[in-house]
Amino acid sequence: MVATAVMSSWTAVTTDSFTAMKDPAAGGVQPPMTTFPRTSLTFALLVVALLVAAPAAPAACGASVRSLQERLAAGGYPSGPRDGCSGEATTAAVLAFQRAQGLRADGIAGPATRRALRAPRPVRAMSAGGGDRVEIDLARQLLLRVRRGRVASVYAISSGGPGFATPRGNFPVMRKERRSWSFEYRVVLPYASYFTSNGIAVHAGDVSRPRASHGCVRVAAAVAAAVYSAMPTGSRVVVR
Repeated sequence: MVATAVMSSWTAVTTDSFTAMKDPAAGGVQPPMTTFPRTSLTFALLVVALLVAAPAAPAACGASVRSLQERLAAGGYPSGPRDGCSGEATTAAVLAFQRAQGLRADGIAGPATRRALRAPRPVRAMSAGGGDRVEIDLARQLLLRVRRGRVASVYAISSGGPGFATPRGNFPVMRKERRSWSFEYRVVLPYASYFTSNGIAVHAGDVSRPRASHGCVRVAAAVAAAVYSAMPTGSRVVVR
């Protein structure tokens, strides 16, 4: 429908333009030999219209995706609703699993990833002691939700890039904002849990590229609400 409407309007415009150029009575002149042929122009416009109107590719769905989601969730990698359709949460869970297992991290569950899912290596807490906390593993680009001293959930992150290193140490969650605003970078930070006095937070963002933030710790938007809930004010954040 969109392509048809765009094509119709462009055809009318080009037809009127060429008629005016060729008709002396309309004040037009014979177009020079270098004028773009009408048929070629029409074809080019049709291609552009079709590209603009093309719908987005649907998410992959099926029994194999559901099995993948179930295996990821059972291993502590939250993958969203186990509905058999791959989405952002599933992709982020695959990415986290690949990083934790030392695999090529691209978010695609290929043969090597599916083989590793049959007998994955356990992910252990980085710091000793019981209790609940969040640990940020800068080397592997992972966020670990620790409950009673054991890793309960593993998430992919993107921490500070060159010149914007995420600070290491032990911190308390100082404040929380579901829809925060960065005055420095003029951008919304959804589900922000601040753990330093100079504005470093865990918040929703792009995790496909490691070490790409301005110092904050990004988690995928699809799992950001869950991570936000796991970081109450005053809770511990360990960054190593």
